[in-house]
Amino acid sequence: IIIDSENFKVTEDGTITATNATLNGSFRRYSSDTGYLAVAIDSSRLKIYDWEEENLLAGTLGAVQSLSSGRSGIELYCPNDGRLLLGYENEDGNVDTIFSFDATKPTDPPYIVNTANGTLFPNVGSGITVKNGLITDFSLSGSSGRIFSSNPGGGISVNNGLITGWSITGVTTRFYIDTPSGGVYLDIANGLITGTGIQ
Repeated sequence: IIIDSENFKVTEDGTITATNATLNGSFRRYSSDTGYLAVAIDSSRLKIYDWEEENLLAGTLGAVQSLSSGRSGIELYCPNDGRLLLGYENEDGNVDTIFSFDATKPTDPPYIVNTANGTLFPNVGSGITVKNGLITDFSLSGSSGRIFSSNPGGGISVNNGLITGWSITGVTTRFYIDTPSGGVYLDIANGLITGTGIQ
């Protein structure tokens, strides 16, 4: 069928040209390699299908509405057994993934490229658990009390492992090494040795 009008044309090779066209209903595009459905536009949703398996939905870009607030928005989402990925085309023409979410494991943190895994401060409670650069759990607990409580200044106050205050003063005296009142001595001021001598 060949149609040639001012606003709408269909050529022998299947090319359709429309000027100021209004399309009603749905739009379907099929893979030229396999013949499988590749793209579908229905209402306010653009659906992308797998090109190697028939009718396998890969993901959708569409308008959504919050059930709690009623506000509308746009969202990119995958089926409940699929994966949501973001990436970039490298110099070889392949796509490198930088973000990956597996819908079959919705409680797991997504993969994010160049991020770390491990535990921060493992000796304070159970520490801070990090997976794919995201904090997934934490338990920071420490001792409470006073360190160096016998110090004349009162020592260091600790609450849940955090220093909340301190007052430390050193002893000022003359310390004799040979006998309590004579011989080699050390002069101490505020806990620091300031001099030595023999008496």
